[in-house]
Amino acid sequence: MTRPTVYLSNWASDRTPGHHGPGRRLTIMAHPRQWEHGDGRVEALVPMARDLMLYRQGVQSLADYRARYDAMVLRDLSRLAPGQLLADCGEQGLSAVHDGDTLCCGCSRDDAAAGRCHRVWAAHALARAGWRVVLDGEDLVEDGPRDVAGELRARLVHARAILHELADLVDDLVEEVEDHPELHGRLLELRQDVEPHLGMACEVCGCTELDACPGGCGWAADHLCTSCATGGTT
Repeated sequence: MTRPTVYLSNWASDRTPGHHGPGRRLTIMAHPRQWEHGDGRVEALVPMARDLMLYRQGVQSLADYRARYDAMVLRDLSRLAPGQLLADCGEQGLSAVHDGDTLCCGCSRDDAAAGRCHRVWAAHALARAGWRVVLDGEDLVEDGPRDVAGELRARLVHARAILHELADLVDDLVEEVEDHPELHGRLLELRQDVEPHLGMACEVCGCTELDACPGGCGWAADHLCTSCATGGTT
């Protein structure tokens, strides 16, 4: 059975043979410029704006950015399947992504080739969901078996990040409601409920049980990994 084809490329490659399909051009960008909206937006493959911002600011590593993106996309592959993947086409409403449509972002081909572009990550998810994928003019071939452990790690990293964001939000609110004893007490209880699930993180480099330093590390002390304790991480 022939699988429907979806193309992934950047907007600048529209005149490069084989990079764009014969169908519509749809954006998968978080912040498309005026000419990058195309015929619609495929929300299921758009990165979270906050994650993109933190990555661009250097606060979030590329590995963490991808882990969070993968966790978002891989949580339900059925919504990426042919006939199920939807594009918001504005006044025309929602429409299924068609055979021959192109999903576009703004990253260069060099960034994509180096794995620094989310269209590459999206392409692998779409291939697993049942599409034939043409990525920057080349048929995407999935190598090797499914990385179940890697997918689980991505989801755990994402879940832990959400818990930390919740804890930070509660901490901010606790300070703001000190004059409201009942609400202040409830927030403190919520913080205590979240605390056991946060796990330990290195105060120097930010590594965790689920996201160790390159080459691996352990705990030299509470909130200090062995790599930082020996001067291996800066």
